[in-house]
Order: sequence, then C-alpha cells, then structure tokens
Amino acid sequence: DQRRAALLELLNARDAVQTLWVRHKSLFEWQDGLLVTAMKEGDVFLIDEINLADDAVIERLNSVLESGREITLAEKGGETSEKLVAHPNFKLL
Repeated sequence: DQRRAALLELLNARDAVQTLWVRHKSLFEWQDGLLVTAMKEGDVFLIDEINLADDAVIERLNSVLESGREITLAEKGGETSEKLVAHPNFKLL
C-alpha cells in the first residue's frame, strides 16, 4: 500500500509539473507578422508613412532593404536566432 501511495503521489506531481510547463510555454508564442509572412511567401509589403516610424523600426528594416534582403528574428527565442532571407519575389514598397 505504501508503494501504491508513493506511486500515486509521483504521478500527481508529474501531472502538476506538466500542467505548469504547458502554462509556462503558453505565456509567449511567436507568431509571424505581416512583414515576415510577406518575406517568406514572396508577397508585396507596402510601408506607408515610414517617416512616422520609430528609429528602432527603421533600423530593423535596414537589413531588409540591403542587397541581402534578410532579417534576424532574435525575438523568436530558441537557442539561436533565426535569419530569414526574403523569397525572390518579395517586394517592399
């Protein structure tokens, strides 16, 4: 009976840890925005009134405007940053 109780306690603890882990992971989940999606799928991305954007936003766009047409997705998380190179048909207007 002690073994059974100990096993049941371990199983309950495991379930509690799994529940906490799922909740922890769900606090932040990366979702591609319009720019990243357009770069991946080769779509047109229109930027209107870029002069109103924060300097940080314009700085992030610099690498997309250069000949390499890439962006580093450091905010995505993980062990390494993901570098995205634009699809050949991607256009930025």
